[in-house]
Amino acid sequence: MRTLLILLVLMSTSASADILHTLASLSQLHWNKRVLIVNTGSHKTLEILKQHKTPIEERHLIWFVLVGDTITSNYPGPRSTELHTEILDIYRRANTNVILLGKDGDVKLTSSTLDLAQIYATIDEMPMRKREMKAE
Repeated sequence: MRTLLILLVLMSTSASADILHTLASLSQLHWNKRVLIVNTGSHKTLEILKQHKTPIEERHLIWFVLVGDTITSNYPGPRSTELHTEILDIYRRANTNVILLGKDGDVKLTSSTLDLAQIYATIDEMPMRKREMKAE
């Protein structure tokens, strides 16, 4: 009976570790994910990004698409209003439509249009990405 109780405690602990916490800042993604912020004012952008799910996941890329006052993302967990404000601030400071942030949080690419081939090429030239590809 004691063994069963210990197993149940361990299982509940590991299950709760899988629960995603609310993303309150892009800094929570540093060293784990690259970030793409896109403001094209079009729902077509969402479809394009969703069609590229596999190469986006391979590159550890989390995207945020601004359409009007709404931000849509492939981040699987909840997002805070503080994150919404942070993304809008980054977009306004960059004064462009597409911003790629590396895992270190630095801006790696800005562009007026969404060009996934260019984004993939930029990511694939990053030293961390080269190490990831060797490990795969």
